[in-house]
Amino acid sequence: MLSYLKGDIELTPWHLAPLMPESKEILTSLEKLNQAGFVTYNSQPGEAYSITRNGRQKAYVDGLVTSENAEHLVEHFSALGQYRIFTKPNTDFSPNRPYTYPVTQDSFGRNFTHGPSNKVANAIEFFDSDEFLEDAWSLLSSLVTVNITDTRWGKNELWNEILVALA
Repeated sequence: MLSYLKGDIELTPWHLAPLMPESKEILTSLEKLNQAGFVTYNSQPGEAYSITRNGRQKAYVDGLVTSENAEHLVEHFSALGQYRIFTKPNTDFSPNRPYTYPVTQDSFGRNFTHGPSNKVANAIEFFDSDEFLEDAWSLLSSLVTVNITDTRWGKNELWNEILVALA
């Protein structure tokens, strides 16, 4: 993912286009997260008002981590009231349900939701070599999918909190 974040490649199995312009604001943080073992594949910065979206946004990130790092993240974020954390498979550490929740709100007050998805299976379909698929599936299936969202509009403290949890 670092190659994608640095612009060396223009697409990934999870994102079939170049990095969105809004990600430039959090690019350094995303690079640090990937270097710390949190492989990000979907995120957005928090924005009190987004010109491109004509509304506001909550910061969130989806990624892959080892089981050990997932435990560190859950322990850290469970103690902080302003965040939701979900892990897959079959584990919900968030006291707040439902799984989907608003992360972007336009100027008319309409909410656009986001929630955990099966990105690992989607990523496998991106590759076509049987040998590579076996290796990729072995690696990816050993990782835990994590989604962390700041429940407050327009905040960007999430990135540093993840680094604290992984330290």
